[in-house]
Amino acid sequence: MKTKIFEALKTKYSNLGFNKDVLEGVAAQLGTFVTKEEDIANVVTGAETMLKSFQSFADGRVNTFKQESDKNKTEAEQLKARLAELEKVEEPKPNVEVPEYMKSVLEKMESMQQTITGFQSSRVSQSLTDNFIAQMSDKKVPESYYKVNLIGREFKDQNQLNEFVEAVAAGHETHQQELTNSGFVNTTPPEGGTPNLEKESEALASMISQGTKEIVENNKLETKN
Repeated sequence: MKTKIFEALKTKYSNLGFNKDVLEGVAAQLGTFVTKEEDIANVVTGAETMLKSFQSFADGRVNTFKQESDKNKTEAEQLKARLAELEKVEEPKPNVEVPEYMKSVLEKMESMQQTITGFQSSRVSQSLTDNFIAQMSDKKVPESYYKVNLIGREFKDQNQLNEFVEAVAAGHETHQQELTNSGFVNTTPPEGGTPNLEKESEALASMISQGTKEIVENNKLETKN
């Protein structure tokens, strides 16, 4: 059943660009509820809103990374051009031999500076991440929804953090409303029914499992009638 669900997800949502591991994880989660092949189409269709919601956040991360990369590339090119100009106008200087003991001192100082800079950056990023988690808790956004957006993310400053908090909170509110409008309700999978999935698909699968049981039960009732 898992294989059939995976093939259905891959065919229907190929345009969203999710990798194989994510779709297999989602298929495994759906397979804990689906027992009849005729239920597959309903369950796969019901997953569309949630998959698109996460895809929009993934696209946002890609765009932000590209913009930052382009900016850094431009600045590096400008600096390179400036250094080239300085080398042209600077008068030749006699070669000055740096004593061996000074080379060792300079290397140690450079290494220490790199260590300090890395430590400071790590402290700032971790502090901002803790701030983000606290704000998510205040806004009643569950960890299963937001934690997939923290994978590989490092916040540069408070402004960037605040913008991301508002985006995730707004996305969660919209997502909850769409679930309600689609007839989904907050349910918990049967005990022992949640497999140990990869981190990347874990959040997606837990969100989908909330509505899957409802879809299957409704389909059974319609079949009986």
